[in-house]
Amino acid sequence: MYEEEVLDEIGLLQALQPTVGEIVASISTSDAAWVVPSEPIDLGEVAWLPSLVKESSKDIMYVHLAAEMRPYLLRRLRAAKSDGWKVHVAVDFLALSDTNTVLALGELDAYVHLIKGNAVQAGGHVLTVLSDESVPVEQSVRSALAKATWGLRDDGTKQEKGRRLEALLAFLLGQVDDFIVKEKNFRGDTDEIDIILQLSKVSARCWYNSSAPFILVESKNWVDPVPQKEISAFIFKLQTKRGRSKIGLFFSKGGYTSDAEQQELKLAATDLVVVLIGPDEIVEWISHEDPDDYLESKVRHSMLR
Repeated sequence: MYEEEVLDEIGLLQALQPTVGEIVASISTSDAAWVVPSEPIDLGEVAWLPSLVKESSKDIMYVHLAAEMRPYLLRRLRAAKSDGWKVHVAVDFLALSDTNTVLALGELDAYVHLIKGNAVQAGGHVLTVLSDESVPVEQSVRSALAKATWGLRDDGTKQEKGRRLEALLAFLLGQVDDFIVKEKNFRGDTDEIDIILQLSKVSARCWYNSSAPFILVESKNWVDPVPQKEISAFIFKLQTKRGRSKIGLFFSKGGYTSDAEQQELKLAATDLVVVLIGPDEIVEWISHEDPDDYLESKVRHSMLR
């Protein structure tokens, strides 16, 4: 009897699931730039008829409703990426719990569109979606996704590079057990903050402070080292948060000038802490067997040095 009830429930859920055609229609209706291709796209090693394309901007879309991504599909998506297409994949939320699917989306640097009912959300980088939806992943998956995205840090336009770094940091910080990514690109009355973290629980970690529950995060996707004036501006942001934020994490792809590092040291006589994290530290954080411990060690070092 129990097995029959389970099978009936599964059948009902499958019946309620929208079809690929309905999802395609929903996407093309909300954004007329997406069109159904009339013939297969020549990808060199393979020809493929995807769900949708934006030929003018070389965006390609696949609506993925299966339980997992089959090897033949991955070959086509990889071929599209190699041919210069930006890969988009529409999936339901359950797909984000499948490790192989998530890893494939990370490898493809894919933009993910979540299917919710018959509606489809606007796309975001796979790491942005994992962060926004608070999807936890195993440490090995966290590392693999981060390495794939960091490896593409110099690819694309300036805007694409910036978005990728922001997605990477929001994802990694959101995976830290004590943090909730509360805001991204927060615009206050006097400043803008890339990411605001909120401490989610009482913790033995050195960053816990019940009276200052917010951590500010800034990132610079610059080739050149970050100069002193940027650190000074970030310190001012900490100083003007009514004492509710005492720690700032500053990430720089290009490192820091010596005067920027000296500016951070001037905080030693105050209760504010700015942690300067450069490219080498980002790589170590991504690769560490316990990334939460590694990040805490950087914060602790900045507190005590």
